[in-house]
Amino acid sequence: MSGLDVLALVGVLVSFAVMFILVFKGMHVVWATVICTIILVITNRLNLLDSINTLFVSWGDSIPQFAPVILFGAVFSKVMDYTGAARSFATTLYKYAVPKSAEGNRRRAWTIVITVILEVVLVYAGIDQFAILFIMMPILATVCEEVNIPRRYLPALILAAAGIACAMPGCANVSNTIPMGLTGSTSMGGMVPGFVGTAVVAVGVCVYLVKSVNKAVAGGEKFEWGEVLKPSAVDGNVPPFILSIIPILVVVIAFNAFGLAAQYALALAAIVGCIILYKWIPIPEQQEKDVKGHFQGIYKMMLDGLMSIAPIILIFLSMGFASVISETRGYEILLDLVMKVDLNPTITFAIIMCLLVGIMINPVGAMMVAIPFAMSAFPDLSPYALHRIASFSYIVLDSMPFAAGIIVAMNMAGLKQKEAYKHLFFTTVVWAAIGFAVVVLLFTLNPGWH
Repeated sequence: MSGLDVLALVGVLVSFAVMFILVFKGMHVVWATVICTIILVITNRLNLLDSINTLFVSWGDSIPQFAPVILFGAVFSKVMDYTGAARSFATTLYKYAVPKSAEGNRRRAWTIVITVILEVVLVYAGIDQFAILFIMMPILATVCEEVNIPRRYLPALILAAAGIACAMPGCANVSNTIPMGLTGSTSMGGMVPGFVGTAVVAVGVCVYLVKSVNKAVAGGEKFEWGEVLKPSAVDGNVPPFILSIIPILVVVIAFNAFGLAAQYALALAAIVGCIILYKWIPIPEQQEKDVKGHFQGIYKMMLDGLMSIAPIILIFLSMGFASVISETRGYEILLDLVMKVDLNPTITFAIIMCLLVGIMINPVGAMMVAIPFAMSAFPDLSPYALHRIASFSYIVLDSMPFAAGIIVAMNMAGLKQKEAYKHLFFTTVVWAAIGFAVVVLLFTLNPGWH
């Protein structure tokens, strides 16, 4: 390998590390992306103008893919919040799910376990990971206030559970459906290793969160509303539970039973919510409590939802950074080095998938590249092993500080990376990696799992 090749490889690794550090330290992802792109241009001798063009073209391609879900998800979230439906749903559900005898640490532990189970069920049923943020954030914030779980745990509570569901066999999510189409496997492909691996992650996540939360509370931490997350003023007149749950059921049914895309399911749920929760729509100041006043309230909810996502659109520039990386000589060398290592094909494929997910910041794109490549390079690997390993790799390095979902969660909760990313790292990276290792080990010991 020549000196220029070494420089190219180092440039890719350094740019990735710098991106992680800058975003974690609080720099906006746009500036961090520009700086790291320049590092790639210099070390890999890329054309500056072509790289900038790739950066922004990829950014533009990402917006139509994700913005509709975020937009309608934000509006749905405001409907649930402003009408008091989120508070009604949360207080009723946890009132009956958490044992009445549980107090203090035990009550928080029960709340965490129930929250993880609820979110796993929703994502497993097909709810998009971005959508689950907007569904659960107002609900879970109310719950955390009720049982005194510090706000900095909110992103980990939501995204860790979403990751667990995405790796499970049978999940109605792209993490499971894309490998099916590429490998010819089934939805339940690699069932035994898959369920064992997700059980390991789920237990590890719950144990970590319970211990960490109770330790934080023992140290004097309390839940407090941030300026961004702070809900609208809702008095005691909240809608009944049966009405509050209907918009959530609409999302699940529309997505799974009728096959609507996530953004349309959320839009429909927001419309249904406005209709059935009409009585509880807050009237803006100086407006009469009549039809016009209620429509002004609906307009305000929609506008607040729209304005809340405006800064988020910029985060998708980081996906353009992944496209620039994929065009570098250092990226090619990195993959070649992995292929040359004399390892079991199952382990080699697992390493390649994890590297691609982390570097491309796009698990779907990583699958589209790695699975066809592995099918030709490792013809002896079963489609079930390829499927389940790919699905699990989806959740290991997809939660770097500069990943879109992480930044959206932080923005919604009004948190900085320094405040909350530690808990995301342990739940969505460390424990996800442990579960992934279990899956890889099981397929290594028995390649014939179906």
